[in-house]
Amino acid sequence: MRKIEGLKSKIAEQFASEYKAYDLKGICEKYGILPDGDLDPMNSKRIYIANGLNKMQDEDICKLARQLLKEFESKEFIREMEPFFGDTELEFSFVTRRHVVDYVSSTGKMEGCMKLEDFLSFIWNMTEVVDIFNRNNSRWRNCNGSKN
Repeated sequence: MRKIEGLKSKIAEQFASEYKAYDLKGICEKYGILPDGDLDPMNSKRIYIANGLNKMQDEDICKLARQLLKEFESKEFIREMEPFFGDTELEFSFVTRRHVVDYVSSTGKMEGCMKLEDFLSFIWNMTEVVDIFNRNNSRWRNCNGSKN
């Protein structure tokens, strides 16, 4: 199966599970999906959506998939779209998240081993990050405890 065919299939599955058949005509129009007029979504939502998706250009399918990734807040949908977009559209892929959690889990208890500031310094330059809490004194401007 070509990549674009997989995208069409995932989009059709998501729409079929997300929306009621009587809402599909308006939803499809909203997203620029134009199925044949003689098809009825009450018979099969997936066939109705797939028909409209098959008329779209490949680049339009990719744009639609990116738009849906941002609009739908379904973890399952995002997980299913990951093979098509990976880290190009997602901030962290599920594989990357899994690796981070595995690493942190393998280190044992984190509490008491390292200060939060030390841990965060692996990610950010703490002298450049503004301390929004101003914990010690309002004179201190960054998270490292020094003046700017």
